[in-house]
Amino acid sequence: MSRSCVAWQHAIAALCWPTFTLCAGCTTLYSYTNEPLRPPEPAAGASLRIGPPAKGRATFAVDGRRGNDRVLFFLALSGGGSRAAHLAGATMLKLQTVYDDVDLLREVDVMSSVSGGSLPAAYYAISRDESLPLTGALAAVGAATGKVIPAGKLKVDAKGATLTCVSPLDASEQQLLQATLVGAKTAAERIVELCEQARRTDLRPWNAEVVRAGMTRNYVARWMGNWFRPNNILLYWFTAYNRADIMAQTFQNNLYDKGGLLGSQLTFQDINPQRPYLIINSTNTTEQAIESGPLADPYAFGSVFTFTEEDFRKRVNSPIATYSIARAVAASSAFPVVFPYMTLRDFRTDLLPECAHATPAQAQSCERYVHMFDGGNSDNLGLKSVKRALFELAVARELDDYDRVVVLLVDAFTKPRGTSRLMADPRKPFDRLLDSNVIEAVDALLQENRGNRIEEFKGAMLRWSADCDPDKQNLPPELCAKLGKLPKGELDLQDKLVFYHFGFEDVEDAKLRRELNQIPTSFNIDDKDVENIDRAVQQVLTPDNPCLRQIRAIVRGEAGPAAAAREICEGIDKPYTRK
Repeated sequence: MSRSCVAWQHAIAALCWPTFTLCAGCTTLYSYTNEPLRPPEPAAGASLRIGPPAKGRATFAVDGRRGNDRVLFFLALSGGGSRAAHLAGATMLKLQTVYDDVDLLREVDVMSSVSGGSLPAAYYAISRDESLPLTGALAAVGAATGKVIPAGKLKVDAKGATLTCVSPLDASEQQLLQATLVGAKTAAERIVELCEQARRTDLRPWNAEVVRAGMTRNYVARWMGNWFRPNNILLYWFTAYNRADIMAQTFQNNLYDKGGLLGSQLTFQDINPQRPYLIINSTNTTEQAIESGPLADPYAFGSVFTFTEEDFRKRVNSPIATYSIARAVAASSAFPVVFPYMTLRDFRTDLLPECAHATPAQAQSCERYVHMFDGGNSDNLGLKSVKRALFELAVARELDDYDRVVVLLVDAFTKPRGTSRLMADPRKPFDRLLDSNVIEAVDALLQENRGNRIEEFKGAMLRWSADCDPDKQNLPPELCAKLGKLPKGELDLQDKLVFYHFGFEDVEDAKLRRELNQIPTSFNIDDKDVENIDRAVQQVLTPDNPCLRQIRAIVRGEAGPAAAAREICEGIDKPYTRK
């Protein structure tokens, strides 16, 4: 993007029609919003040293410090439009309350999300807790904390059975709290975390009412309504601003801004540090330049592109910290035909060394871009990025820090129904303009791949050969080189990994299961479908769920053999097939 075009970005909505005519040559205007990575300014008199980036929450450099620090807990949230968004959101809320003595959502260390699943994952990452339920060890906290915490800082609502906090606790207050709640270390930690979040008034609240409303809104109608804003009409027709950008704006206004009439966007640097690491997945649709030389790009068309520190630095030389959360979610959800590509500018000058000092006249020929759309096309489960994170830990020899690795997959997959054999002309009215059978074509291609990925996690043997194949390159070349030095061609986690695949197939009620499988993939969901998803979560994720009981025991430090827990979790998958 030329400097003259950049200067107009934030003011263009106010410009008159002739100005758009003058800017007709700015063909890259609004084609991207990421920034080039710049070295930090050195302190006066200090030499400039560019070290590793500050560790944020959007990274593959994950750890298990959240919750039980001997357990590494991944939550993978599949795609599927609003169906996936509400299933994932309802599941996350249920994980908080299914047991009185442990908040399973608080134990999650890493979230890997795709498409519709990215809505609640990103929202949880940029939200704050407003209160804690007075259950388990927290039930007696009112009387205990009143003796050591100044009046008014902690508030107990006996009627609502909740605890709220209005400001952070200082070091002495934290010590007194821990001494008072001796034997209830987790309860004390949760109160300290709650109070620490009280200062983050820029973040949106996390509670059942807000989450449910945010995941079930009619985003299709809101998106189409935003098309007719005067500024969007001009931007859409006279710049590179497209339908995916309008959806990103829609997500921002409803979920990912700082509130208020003119709330500014939330970026990755705004992620609540008390939340899990966040990996949002999309599909790389950029041509693969496999020839040698400065334009070589090892990543295959159709591979995963993640909104993480690593992929932004290595693949586009851009900081993830300043990038919009809403745009990342929109890219992860940009289903082909409905949405075009989301685009990032590739600022790597080492691709073409002569571009490092290009004149304005040479600048446009030096520009390179990365394009992406719906993450479901490369991996609709988010499990590829879970594998990548585990591989990174393996080559760093950090997996030994954990007794168990838990992977909980929330899968909104519905079986492709195909076209009715009773209809001579199955077209719907919309199909006379644009064929919607592309969705069925994609479903058919993805069905077998998803099955293979699930079976790999069930067996606790994770392979990297396909992801390092030059024709299918999905993992970073430097990671593949390190993996190639390991003694085996796969990562053996049979003594650590417990995998729980929760989806509509786990619902025993045949009628309800049929109705769940008929929920379409769209960013609009009707009340009946919302109710059916709620029923599924309530029926399956109960305190008596054998796999949840195993996970509860693991995070409480009461784990038995991983193989036994895996067998129990696999045994409850598709329960209606059991006799």
